[in-house]
Amino acid sequence: FEFNTAYSHNQIDSEKIIGVNMKGMYTSLNYERFPNTTIPTDYYDESFKLIKNIGMNHVRYVLYWEAYENNPALFLQELENVASLADKWGLNMIYDNHQYHISSWLDEKRGTGFPSFLFDKNLYPRNSGITMSNNSNELWWTNWWDRNLTDQNNNTIDGWILQVNFLKTLVKLLNSHNSTYGYEILNEPQIFSKDQWSKIAKYYKYMTNELR
Repeated sequence: FEFNTAYSHNQIDSEKIIGVNMKGMYTSLNYERFPNTTIPTDYYDESFKLIKNIGMNHVRYVLYWEAYENNPALFLQELENVASLADKWGLNMIYDNHQYHISSWLDEKRGTGFPSFLFDKNLYPRNSGITMSNNSNELWWTNWWDRNLTDQNNNTIDGWILQVNFLKTLVKLLNSHNSTYGYEILNEPQIFSKDQWSKIAKYYKYMTNELR
């Protein structure tokens, strides 16, 4: 697998990391799209046991900011369980702040990632980002890199601050666990012009400085 820029909790040494991608229930949006879906109570314990016993040592755990905003208590409860059991099995965990098609606001069938309060319904109509070439996607990412997105419920709070506060919540919960290896700040960010590379650099610099 591959992962993008990450904020490292532990110093990376020469040990090879070999592992898998994994996602959960309340830390993703699956439970909302398929409300009758459940996972076994021993899902993580048995999965981590299997991963360890076949010689792997690493899990890239996919999670979504959108899922946290839907139910913070269940999200954090599941994440604490994940981290504790990863400690038990001696695994290295990288927690991936994931997005796909930006948000379920733009693609309710497949999209996940950013919460709906970052979308002005007049600029980004619901389900207008089903294809990545859609203008809503380009406009939204351009405004994200320009730091022009705010909470639609409170226009004084900008999106970068809201996201870093979410990431800080993760770090405060997970940094005390020996299994925590690092954090992927944002999965597969999209760009649409050359000048956005420098803006992405400013974004990552801001995020990493705040987290450190």
